[in-house]
Amino acid sequence: PQYLWHTNRLSENGASILFADLNDDGEQNEVLFSGDKIYAFDSEGNLLWSSTGKVITAFDADNDGYINDLLVDVNGRIGVMDKYGNLIWSYPSGGWYDRKAVIGDFDNDGREDDIAFERHWWTNRHNDMIYVYKTDDGKHWTELWSKVTSPGGWPPVSQIEKGDVNRDGKTDICIRKGRSWNGKDALICYDGTNGDILFKASSTSQGYLKYPGYFLIIDWDEDGNDEIIVGTDGTISGWKFKNNEIGKEYSDNDAFWHSSGFSGNVRKMLPVDLDNDGKENEILVLTTRNEILAFNITSIVWKLSNTDMDEITDIQRGDIDNNGEDEIVLAGRKNNNAALIILNRKGDAIASYFPQLPAITSIGTLKDLNKNGIKELPISCNNGKSYIFSFAKCSIKFSDENKEAVMEWDEEIGLWEYKRKFSEAGNYNWEVSCWQIGYQPQTKTSTINIIKDIYPPGNVKNLHATYISDDEIIWEWENPDDEDFMYVMVYLNGKFVLNTTETSYHASKLEDNTQYTILLKSVDNANNINENAGKSTVTTLHFNAGLDIWDETDLRANNMIRKGTNNNVTFFAKYIDKSSKMPIENAECWISFTDGKFKMKYEKGVYKYTRKFSNEGYYTWNVTCSASGYDTRSKTNKITIYYWVWPSEREIYQDNLNPNTTIWRLMHRDTEGGGIEYYTSHCYSGDGSKMVIRYKWSIPLILNADGSYITQILKDLRTFGGGVLNKDGNVMYYVDYSEAQIYKIDLITLEKTQLTKNHCGVSESWRIRMGELNPSGTKIAYTLQGLDGICIVNTDGSYEKTYFYGDTQQFNSVDDYKLYLASSGKLLTLDEKNNIVKIEQFKKASHTAYHHDFIAGSEGGKVKVWYFNGTVKVFEGYGNGEYYVSDSLDYPLIVGTSYTWDSWCLPETCDWLANEGKGVTDCNIIRQHCNWHDVYKKCGKTFGNLSWIRIYDPNTDPPSWYNLADSLNSYTCGDHADTNAIFSPDGTKVAFNSDRRAPHIIRLRSPDKSIDCHLVDEEEWDRCDIHEENLHVAIVRKPDRPQGLTLSKTENGYLLKWQPGTHHKEIEKYNIYFSDNGIDYKKIAAVPKDTLSFLDRNCSGTCYYAVTAQEWSGLESEYSNEVSTSYTEDLNNDGIVNIFDLVIVAKRYGAKPTNPNWNSKFDLEKDNRIDEKDLLRVVERLRFIRRMRRKRHG
Repeated sequence: PQYLWHTNRLSENGASILFADLNDDGEQNEVLFSGDKIYAFDSEGNLLWSSTGKVITAFDADNDGYINDLLVDVNGRIGVMDKYGNLIWSYPSGGWYDRKAVIGDFDNDGREDDIAFERHWWTNRHNDMIYVYKTDDGKHWTELWSKVTSPGGWPPVSQIEKGDVNRDGKTDICIRKGRSWNGKDALICYDGTNGDILFKASSTSQGYLKYPGYFLIIDWDEDGNDEIIVGTDGTISGWKFKNNEIGKEYSDNDAFWHSSGFSGNVRKMLPVDLDNDGKENEILVLTTRNEILAFNITSIVWKLSNTDMDEITDIQRGDIDNNGEDEIVLAGRKNNNAALIILNRKGDAIASYFPQLPAITSIGTLKDLNKNGIKELPISCNNGKSYIFSFAKCSIKFSDENKEAVMEWDEEIGLWEYKRKFSEAGNYNWEVSCWQIGYQPQTKTSTINIIKDIYPPGNVKNLHATYISDDEIIWEWENPDDEDFMYVMVYLNGKFVLNTTETSYHASKLEDNTQYTILLKSVDNANNINENAGKSTVTTLHFNAGLDIWDETDLRANNMIRKGTNNNVTFFAKYIDKSSKMPIENAECWISFTDGKFKMKYEKGVYKYTRKFSNEGYYTWNVTCSASGYDTRSKTNKITIYYWVWPSEREIYQDNLNPNTTIWRLMHRDTEGGGIEYYTSHCYSGDGSKMVIRYKWSIPLILNADGSYITQILKDLRTFGGGVLNKDGNVMYYVDYSEAQIYKIDLITLEKTQLTKNHCGVSESWRIRMGELNPSGTKIAYTLQGLDGICIVNTDGSYEKTYFYGDTQQFNSVDDYKLYLASSGKLLTLDEKNNIVKIEQFKKASHTAYHHDFIAGSEGGKVKVWYFNGTVKVFEGYGNGEYYVSDSLDYPLIVGTSYTWDSWCLPETCDWLANEGKGVTDCNIIRQHCNWHDVYKKCGKTFGNLSWIRIYDPNTDPPSWYNLADSLNSYTCGDHADTNAIFSPDGTKVAFNSDRRAPHIIRLRSPDKSIDCHLVDEEEWDRCDIHEENLHVAIVRKPDRPQGLTLSKTENGYLLKWQPGTHHKEIEKYNIYFSDNGIDYKKIAAVPKDTLSFLDRNCSGTCYYAVTAQEWSGLESEYSNEVSTSYTEDLNNDGIVNIFDLVIVAKRYGAKPTNPNWNSKFDLEKDNRIDEKDLLRVVERLRFIRRMRRKRHG
């Protein structure tokens, strides 16, 4: 099969799938995926919207005849969304729902618009409840009835279904309890109208209802009434309401039918029509032991125990091949890849597919989305992506291409089609092969003759000027509608400007009262040119005052950072006397937005205004300046404000203690608990593109540097003791602490290879701990915990050695053969066979960190650095903690964590516990025994100052510590920032994990803002959700900018060359920026990291260039030096404007055409004299160049 389209990553492990009619066309062919959020797509794979929550089902809430409303779970609260993803109603109180809800007509008004749902907490302090809510208008729901299902909250409800159980023609509700149960009240059915219990069914620990796994409500015995079919551990049983006896409690003897003959619990059941009688009165059962069984009322119809799959995760049925009979789809995994098997109604396998995709976690119902008469299957994989598969395919292959391409189905014409272009004229053979499940494959060939195109495209339409000022003109037009049209060539006053596919051109920096002619030439894909596709002549206006406006997101502000919601944004306006080119100081400049008009403040030749935006989007802003004796000028611009969400869709925080530091939260602990742990040694790959962390204590998880997931959680590595990645992050070496073995795993193929054979000479499996890879990736050093030793393993598994000179190892960042043992202070020099050739004794200090030329640590309560040349440097500030040094920086940038348990055992807490009768003053005992909820309520805001993560920068004056994640305002007693911090390879980021939401570290209000968490009582405590293990990355500086940008002219265009910055391990690519005026830059290209040049074939006239470096994480450097094809101010032709050009003008100051040393080249203003205006031109250009070069510490 092929997939028609697929989504990006929607979640960590997969997404649930549902269809709805979101465009009101009467067909439920819009797809809803519930992953990290709800994502709605149309049938062609276009994202319609996304919203917080998870979809439970779709229904018609407003009685408009369309299934376009959604029952959802939003942060543990049941609710209803409209077709646009807007939440129109939610249950007014908290709890955990786990998506157990059903839609039905419970108020008997003839509309399926009422909601039955379960509410519980995972604690014994709360009852487990079932609620039924009704609506009259599809916008507001009110309670119809509610019942306690489990006093004390255990066991909670695991499933809710509806049906007519008591044969009164009205809808009833049945629930089953969780699997961790002995059968008591395992099944309960309620009257849907009033909540009366119709019956309860209980069982012994060995009976029919032990550990119920799934149930259905169907007319099983074809008597016109609904029965309940329950699947449990090895048993299927049938139950029905008997003799109109309300509230009876049934036992195993009351089951009207049961069957066994399989092992494992029931994972899922489906009603199916296996005998093709038009009735879905057979049942398909999937067990936890990968068995598939088909039942009818009499017996097991067939059973399938052995499939060519490692695990079956979901089943579905539908008529795939349009033969009038349903097929059965089994989905799951084989060798950690996707697997699909198709069965006929007799249980025979008729097709199997093993696409090269990650394992399938769930599948949706079969649906003909592209209207070709063949149903497609939506699947979700454990890489977080979802795919729409089709069980039909047509592929095409051409004689000039050695590859096969997939054709697309055109719904309107009812044909498969494929579009391509041919670069050369001639005869081409082409072959089409088509296949559909249930039919024989077909192949046919044909020939097409391509003739040479000699006809240029047509003219542009409606070319006209839409804006004219003294220095700007905007022209707009409509491009030719020729099918082979490629682009338009723009010429201004006979000079080539650019090639564009846009329909407008903005000419700036023009002379006033001057005539300008735009000429457009249209070009097609055969390079045929229409030399006169459009022409327009316009004269600029004349004013005695000039106005230029920009904001911080423009390149001229030397700021590459996009502005986000609630960020300060500064807007600038320059209002000048056009004759003198000097700023007009006593003017009034007003800036206008849609929300008001504000006066700008004059400062050093520029008018400024700073504000914030609370919402993302495009904002139009206007500046109007006026002054006595000058023309009033007005200009308009736009700015884009982004919502601060990193590509991983995790929140980004700005540290409130250090506004220069941005913190990304890449991932957080899920509700199952377990937390996140990663190691201090090489959690980044060598190029900084990927990270490995340890999830739930023992499972590896691989992330991209931006926090997005790139591989499934490797669930078969549940004894994962820590891993390191190679340079490009495609191979991981890890410890299996259950076996004391070291393994290599290819993260592309998931192939696992055992490296060590003799357990590093260690018998206890837990001894082998954190590993570190040497710079070239040829060997790994592992700590032997508790043995004061290390184990060295070659990455090819060919050799290993064990030494007992100390542990806590760190490789030199530039030398493969230098290894520092922090526990003993010894520096080992190794040979190629890992033999020790030299041992040097250096300072042994607590919490040491090894750099290639120094060791950092703490001594006497102070941070110290011991250089190998014998010098010692003391950094005042914080000496208590662990220190991690960036190997790539030119100075010792150190992370210090002053984390101790006593730091949060404050005297107030000890005194309170003692005074309240606990009699405990030892903080270690308090830590083990105190009720943190009580402590929280007593100590409030005064309880905190827990732990610190700081960066020390000795280059500031005076040297300073930057707080990355502080807990001065922390409110819980147990929160701390983990000491496992690690720099990225270029030292631009520090990764650390913490169980708080830095910098708004603790949720001061519950998610729905209904609870002040400072004042919670025990019942509401869980809703504050303040304990959460998060992985953070703090941005400490920008990447190094490219160096030494040069520009040279070649016969093919202008060639840019540059060198990488000092630290460039993490660089993914270089971005090329172009401007035709040296101010308004735009990105025109990007080249891979190993390409240090770029050829621009489109430059004509004066062109300006700058280059930036961009990391895999998305961080972008500041600009390189600027280069240009021609600087008017470059008077000595050395390719740059500098002080020497200023001297040249100064020497000719006062010259006129009548002077002997007159040279018009130095008359920059072309006013027949060399004066202060010409000097100012050079100064302004020089200032701009310096502004472009200025290094700003990020």
